[in-house]
Amino acid sequence: MQHSDGRHLSMETQNYLRQHAILLRKEGQRGKNISAYLGGNPNTVTKWYRQYKQRGNAALCQRDRGRQVGSGRTLSEALETKVKAAIRDDFADDYDIDSALWTRRG
Repeated sequence: MQHSDGRHLSMETQNYLRQHAILLRKEGQRGKNISAYLGGNPNTVTKWYRQYKQRGNAALCQRDRGRQVGSGRTLSEALETKVKAAIRDDFADDYDIDSALWTRRG
């Protein structure tokens, strides 16, 4: 059976589905039936309920995924702005780069 992938849904929708799944589970519905009704995977519903039993309502809120904007930067924001301006306004040979084009190699 093909299950839908909820990762593309908005955070609000994901949180609503989690809350609804827990409500149905507390009413005695089986994970298999809940997942069929909500359009997901039975294992996911089971995982949500297990997390809910361990952590309570805090487990029902989906957290942001992925890296924070700006994390892992090599350059400071000020230096990055200068580099962008140089690429936009200047030529590579203005910086003694022996190339007619800006490239990663210099």
